[in-house]
Amino acid sequence: MIVRTIIVLAAILIGGTLPSADAASGDKTRSVYTQVGPVELGSALADLGFATTRYTQRKDDTPELIGTVDDFNYSILFYRCDHSEGPHCTVYQYWAKFTGVSVTAERLNQWNRDTWLGVAYLGTDGAVRLVITQRVEGGTTKTNVASVMSDWRSVLTKFTDYIGFRKAGS
Repeated sequence: MIVRTIIVLAAILIGGTLPSADAASGDKTRSVYTQVGPVELGSALADLGFATTRYTQRKDDTPELIGTVDDFNYSILFYRCDHSEGPHCTVYQYWAKFTGVSVTAERLNQWNRDTWLGVAYLGTDGAVRLVITQRVEGGTTKTNVASVMSDWRSVLTKFTDYIGFRKAGS
């Protein structure tokens, strides 16, 4: 047992990391990704049944995916990106904008005090924004992507009810 522990520690010191049993078995659904780009995230979401557009670059050069869930449009923005082989990014953010609704800053502050998931604010244009930010330093998995998407779907529904937002025609 001591010899095995010494071998494992030596491997970590020499190689910096050990491949997981999942990586060794070829199970890609449990692979840990330390960076994720719009192509990878879009593919993972598609595998989970959530379609997004092909990624584009915003005017400020931020990579962006656009999707719809439960008839609500949203964007996924990518930050801290290495553009040499990608982009591959260490932060991504779900983002939604709501116009045509009158909400006070105090009401949004109350949401932020009472709700741990999804930060809301008023944009400089007066529209209401809702965001969830995910960091992937240290790694993320497809299981985590599914969990975050489930959280996003849930918080969109709760938030739109909270601010009284209704889609046109509903």
